[in-house]
Amino acid sequence: MQLNSYINYLSKYDIIVFDFDGVLANTLDLKSKILLEVYKKYGLDFQKKIFRYQKEIIGKSRIEKFRLIHNNILGISITKKEVENLDNKFRTGMIFHLEKIKIYPKVKKILELLRYKKNKNIFCVSASPINELSKILKYNAMNEHFIKIYGAPTKKIESFKDIKKLTKSNYNSMLYIGDTKFDLSVAKEKNINFLGFGKNEKWSKNIDWIHRW
Repeated sequence: MQLNSYINYLSKYDIIVFDFDGVLANTLDLKSKILLEVYKKYGLDFQKKIFRYQKEIIGKSRIEKFRLIHNNILGISITKKEVENLDNKFRTGMIFHLEKIKIYPKVKKILELLRYKKNKNIFCVSASPINELSKILKYNAMNEHFIKIYGAPTKKIESFKDIKKLTKSNYNSMLYIGDTKFDLSVAKEKNINFLGFGKNEKWSKNIDWIHRW
């Protein structure tokens, strides 16, 4: 799709909300690699199970994922301190690889046009930790394109409630661009328009979607 086609489609909506992982940047492979490194001490067999299982818990916050992995894959409970240690290890890995996290080139231009030429309200809603997300966007000189950036521990559904309040708008004036069925379920819960992104999900025929920017 040409740049003008994206702009014309997106411009139908007053409020445009972007997911981060997989939509603004291709971080999924990197995060999978870091997750497996965090659980390296449990051995290769468990790492393989964790790799497969993570696809079932896409959309969950990192803290939730740690708890689910321990309960459902490792079969052990996890303490608050252990969660914090795992989170710190993961965050260290992300910051170490910060320069590898690049925003899709075309989406940069799309955001510029929507924000400054079309005067649209642009937000980012993610399950990634807010401090980490803000640092990544700032590193890529992208934070200024968004009215507000949302991340964990705030739930996505709560983020949309805040956007509604902040913009004094209705949910049906929003468009959410996401790459998972979880994102779609969030949009459906509040009757938010949805645009599917990427090839990781098989979108139904009644869902608008694009493969890539």
